[in-house]
Amino acid sequence: MSEPKRPLLKGSLRPPKVNPSNLSYTQLPTSRDDLSIGAQGKNVEVVEFNSSAIPQPFLDPSIVQKRAQMDREWQLRQEKTARASRDQAASSSTGDRRT
Repeated sequence: MSEPKRPLLKGSLRPPKVNPSNLSYTQLPTSRDDLSIGAQGKNVEVVEFNSSAIPQPFLDPSIVQKRAQMDREWQLRQEKTARASRDQAASSSTGDRRT
């Protein structure tokens, strides 16, 4: 690399500082034939991650079933009240005109 035309005021460029509070990290990709040897008796759980998969929440199936049941009951109540109000409106418009 060539020397800069003007000298840098604060010296040469340095890499960015590493944040020691970061809890996540990345590993460099390894070749297909690369072997890693770990301590005997130490099992490491493998976690597979597919970024193209559809996200799914971690839910208890019983909660989902209860929610579906509550939605069905709410819909039935809405239909009953709508039907009752229609029947009441129909009876008041036809039967009460005797004057």
